[in-house]
Amino acid sequence: MSRKSVLVGTGLLLLSAGTVGATLAILLRHEPTFYRRAAVPPGPERQALSKACFSHVGTFLLRVKDSQSWQGTFGEEEINSYLEEDFVHSAVKSLTLPEHITDPRLVIEPDRVRLGFRYHVGQFSTVVSIDMRIWLAKEESNVAALEIQGMRLGALPVSAQSILERLQEAAESNNVKLSWYRHKGNQVAILRFQDQSRTSVVLENLDLHPGKIFIQGQSLNPGEKPIVPAPAANQ
Repeated sequence: MSRKSVLVGTGLLLLSAGTVGATLAILLRHEPTFYRRAAVPPGPERQALSKACFSHVGTFLLRVKDSQSWQGTFGEEEINSYLEEDFVHSAVKSLTLPEHITDPRLVIEPDRVRLGFRYHVGQFSTVVSIDMRIWLAKEESNVAALEIQGMRLGALPVSAQSILERLQEAAESNNVKLSWYRHKGNQVAILRFQDQSRTSVVLENLDLHPGKIFIQGQSLNPGEKPIVPAPAANQ
């Protein structure tokens, strides 16, 4: 083989490697559309929404503690404002997010929740996005199912194994019993919430609507029976 042929072959190989590397970098730097749209512009309105979210959650938790029946609706704009404002400056951030994860955002759709966050490695960062379907089990109380429908680094699909491991750790540290099964090729986590308080908290309803999540349940003292809604009158 001539020297010229070797140089041409080497050049083509380097060009191919450079093209693959450039393509990979573009795919990793891709920002999902939902992640961009979920960003709330900075300013007084975002600050006010963040305060409203914090107050709303506090009021909801008091209802769960003090009322037999309770419900709450949480909007993604308030949640994302809180994640950009008060959450960043609170101790909760250091307890829940590793240092290399920033800018979490949430989008709520009728059939799923989409979570995105920025993952940093040195000077480089990419957006990790996770699509999840959530529902309550009909046969058991306080049992939720979470199906991981997809996970991406930028535009590249990746295995959700790392997310499963972190979810396992979080469940164990919060007294949640977790088991797994596969559904149509997707991993599904079964979360059984163990109530350690004197009051028994029963989660009855979890509904996803465009931009909102609705939660409903009851808090019962020992010996109390759940309130059963009266059947609707015939029209």
